[in-house]
Amino acid sequence: MGFIDNSFYHIYNRGNNKQNIFFNEDNYHYFLDKIETHITPTCDLLAYCLMPNHFHLLVSTNDNSENLSEALRVVLSSYTRGINNQENRLGSLFQQNTKRKKINVYDKGRYLNVVFNYIHQNPVEAKLCISPEDWSFSSFNEYLDIKPLSRYICNTQLALKYIENPNLYLLPEDFH
Repeated sequence: MGFIDNSFYHIYNRGNNKQNIFFNEDNYHYFLDKIETHITPTCDLLAYCLMPNHFHLLVSTNDNSENLSEALRVVLSSYTRGINNQENRLGSLFQQNTKRKKINVYDKGRYLNVVFNYIHQNPVEAKLCISPEDWSFSSFNEYLDIKPLSRYICNTQLALKYIENPNLYLLPEDFH
């Protein structure tokens, strides 16, 4: 099953057996380079968060969404090859099926809002930092216009057009 044109998706995956997929800071940068090279040409990236053992992407597909599945495959397989080489390991790094959830924007943006805020609050909930702007590997600081990792890769204007309440400081328990 592919992606549907002009739709929103929450895409996520984690390490096999919940193992880490990022082993040092350079790994996060390498993965972001791959997202920027392969994912952003196929869709609009609205939010992301890279955690030690998983990642989240929020995307808006365009009229050419059939390329997104292949772009994801390339990102994950090439990243796995790099990590396997670095860590002198073999086999799959990620769980077999990358999950994707289509988001219905006709619910007045409510679920889109929840996912957007959840992604940015993920490192706080995992107790990796006290505040989301302290986590370098998410798009949170792009929305505060704090230059993260010397790159802007999200289409913040498009996101803010659809996100009704981009309250970046809501905690996950506030989403219910």
